Amino acid sequence: MLFINIAMFMTSDGDDSTLRGDYLAKARAMIAPTMRMKLFQTVSGSDTPRTLPYSGSVNDERDGAKLRAMCHAAVPAGIGIPVIFCKFFQQIDFGYTVLTSDAQNGGVQWLPYILINTRSKAWRNGVLLHELIHAAYGESQPTPRRGDRDPHDSDQNSVFNANDSDIRQPGQSPNLALPAVHRRALEHAYFTTWGP
Repeated sequence: MLFINIAMFMTSDGDDSTLRGDYLAKARAMIAPTMRMKLFQTVSGSDTPRTLPYSGSVNDERDGAKLRAMCHAAVPAGIGIPVIFCKFFQQIDFGYTVLTSDAQNGGVQWLPYILINTRSKAWRNGVLLHELIHAAYGESQPTPRRGDRDPHDSDQNSVFNANDSDIRQPGQSPNLALPAVHRRALEHAYFTTWGP
């Protein structure tokens, strides 16, 4: 069995247990039956995320490294990919994957980590899995056939499509698909391990 290992954190005002539970449930359902989600306990004896000493809005393109350093200070021997639940300045972005080469890391070689916006919620709940796919590809984000630089799928039903909303769209199914190519990327990610 393959396990996607996640270490969850949240800012002091970034807790939303419903959002977190719905995103985890959707990711778990979509990776089954060949993979499972495994939560590294950042709080001993609990699956509740460790609270970081940060409150207020987060600029996803500037503040991620600050939060990532707080994760390391709180849990220096963590396992898996850090996923930080926080409030973004803007409601329109549901999540953001900070890659190793991102300028906000200031040269620190953090492996990819994820910021999840608790200010708004995607109605199809695919945000966590979408960001895990970005993290799995790391510096080698896929290049679509249509020739632009957007790495996302054009299929509206793919969990790796960029167009989502916090409002149900007319005629759009709540179901999402995990294309095989992205499943393979997850299987080989730095945060995925094999176990009985």
